[in-house]
Amino acid sequence: MNKAGDAYAVAAVRARMERLLSAEEAAWLWTADEPAVKRALQNKGWQTDRPAEEMARARRQEAWAFVTSIAPDAKALRFLLMPEEFCNVFLCTAWQMGSGEAGPVWARPCLTPPGVLTQAAKEKDERRLPGYLQKSAQAAWQTPRPGPALMRWLQREKRAAMIRLADKSGSPQLSTLARAMAQAETDKALMYGAVYEQDKEELLERLGPGGDNARAIEAAVRGPRALCAFWQAQDGEKALAAETMSPAVFEAWRDGQVLKTAWMLARDSFSPAALAAYWLQTKAETQEVCLRLLPGEPAHMRERGRLQYA
Repeated sequence: MNKAGDAYAVAAVRARMERLLSAEEAAWLWTADEPAVKRALQNKGWQTDRPAEEMARARRQEAWAFVTSIAPDAKALRFLLMPEEFCNVFLCTAWQMGSGEAGPVWARPCLTPPGVLTQAAKEKDERRLPGYLQKSAQAAWQTPRPGPALMRWLQREKRAAMIRLADKSGSPQLSTLARAMAQAETDKALMYGAVYEQDKEELLERLGPGGDNARAIEAAVRGPRALCAFWQAQDGEKALAAETMSPAVFEAWRDGQVLKTAWMLARDSFSPAALAAYWLQTKAETQEVCLRLLPGEPAHMRERGRLQYA
C-alpha cells in the first residue's frame, strides 16, 4: 500500500467535492424547472449542451479519468467498472447472435475497448480479453443462451469478478465495498423476483446456489411477504424498505445504502475508498439527472433518485 499516495488522492478528492451535489442541491433539482437545473449543473462543471444521456456519459468519463489519474494504483479501482464491462460482454454477444446491423450503444467508461471485445467475440478468442472476462466470455460464446438468460448469468459473473478484483487490490476497505455492492445487487434481484413471480431456476441462474442465496431464493419464490420475513431476521431496515417500496424504489434505496457505505469507508485518509466513493457518487448523480430530465412530471420519478437515500 502507498500511504502517502493514498493521502494525496484523498486530499484531491476532498478538494473536488464542491463539484458534487450536496443533499440540499440534489433535492432542489426536483423542484426547479429544467433551464434552472441545467444552469446549476453548468456551475458544477457539467456539459449541458447535449441530451441528458450524453451529458451523463461525459460526466462519468470525466470522473473516471480523474480518479484513475490520481490513484496510486489505478488497477485497484477496476472492480468499480465491472457493471460496464459485463454489460458490454452482453451487448456484444447479443448483437453478434442477432441479425441487426446497428452496433450496440456501449456502456462507458469501460476498461476493455469495444473494438477489442467485438473482434474477440467475432473470432471466439477470449484470450484477447482481460483475465477477469476470459472465462465468462468463453462460456457466453460457446454456450448460446437466450438474451434474458444470458443477462441473468452475466450478472452473477459480474458480482464474482467484482469481489475478486477488489480482494486483489489489497485494500480491506475496497473489499468491503465490493461485497456491499454485490449484496445490493443480490437484494435487488431477490426483490424483483419476489414481486414479479420469477421461478427458482431464474433466480438460481442470476444468483447461484448455496448458502444464504439458497435460503433467500426459497423465500423469494414464495413471494414478497416471505422474502420480507426472511430479511426481518437479518436486517429490519431492509425488510421494512422491501415491504413499503416498489422494486424500482427499493433499487434506488439499496444503491443509496451502498453510497453510505462508500463514504463511511472513505473516512480513512490512507485508503483508496475515497476515490471509489467519489466515482459512485458521480455515477449516482448522473442517474439522478437523467431521471430528472426525463419528459413528464418530475414528481413521479423523484422517489427513484439515489441521492436522497445516501
